[in-house]
Amino acid sequence: MTKTIVVVYKKPRGRKTYIKVINGTTVDDLLSTKKRKPPLPHDYELIDIGWGDSFLETFKEQYKVKNTDINGGEWNQNNY
Repeated sequence: MTKTIVVVYKKPRGRKTYIKVINGTTVDDLLSTKKRKPPLPHDYELIDIGWGDSFLETFKEQYKVKNTDINGGEWNQNNY
């Protein structure tokens, strides 16, 4: 079963924290290192993963992130 996955990550170089919302995949696909085209590159540092829509606001407050990425598009209140 696929559900909305909210991921908090850092890029290899840098200290900024990002949030990405991924639909249509499983957590196993996200964590697998054998996947050819993963939703996030393998060299990104995964900080936190949440399974469900409720984690979006929680992670935004916890990690102080203003913009989030939903499947390649910028997130705003009208998309949800």
